[in-house]
Amino acid sequence: MDKITGSLLTTFVEQNELGNKGEATQFEHFSNYSIASKQFRGSFDLEDIHSGAGDDCAIDGIFIIVNGRIVTDCDELNDIVETSGHLDADIHFIQSKTTSYLKLIQDENEKIHSIFDDNVRDFQGDNPVNKKIKNTFESKDFDLFCVLNNGVTIVSSSITPAGNRFTIRDYKVVNGCQTSHVLHDCREIEGIEQVFLPIKIVVTENEDIKTNITLETNSQTEVKTEQLEAISVFQKRLELYFNAEKNSIPLYYERRS
Repeated sequence: MDKITGSLLTTFVEQNELGNKGEATQFEHFSNYSIASKQFRGSFDLEDIHSGAGDDCAIDGIFIIVNGRIVTDCDELNDIVETSGHLDADIHFIQSKTTSYLKLIQDENEKIHSIFDDNVRDFQGDNPVNKKIKNTFESKDFDLFCVLNNGVTIVSSSITPAGNRFTIRDYKVVNGCQTSHVLHDCREIEGIEQVFLPIKIVVTENEDIKTNITLETNSQTEVKTEQLEAISVFQKRLELYFNAEKNSIPLYYERRS
């Protein structure tokens, strides 16, 4: 927990007399209050919205707002139904974590997130390209990776900057599925934290724009293996040699189509 959050938690615990509870429970109440108080301006009992007590499906807080009121039992709901001509209900689920902003591609159990659904291809396994990426990590050429890899493109609905950190919401990796999976598989390699990865973040709520970004970032002219040979030093020198020949019958060499 960072110092600022810890200080706010200490003040909250003192104000609400929660000193007899463990830090985890204190933080759950703190998170629940922080969120619920933004949605409901009236007073409420912290215990009424707290659910973190085991067998809770990892939900630490839950509250229901019906017609602007937090409802905690069936009698309250029945009163609203009998006295109102309409029902406007919002259900809120809260999960609290004391550790910092979550990992981009993996959860707290080190399982990879399902954030690649908008990629045109799922992870392709040990294909030649992915083997090369993995080999870069295994050979520990960490300083070269950021200039050898095209990086990752992320589309998000919103972004909140805080110094040199960013909080993104409702995000998807639309280009970089292969790189992300290989990085995840190689996470135990010693020194892997030295790897830098180019990342482009696009923020928009327009679904058409999100789709176009996915299509454009994955639309590339196919380069065949034999075409890659065109950029080798030998081929370039061979081209210079042919161009330098001044025979009566000119010689031509097509290095690139």
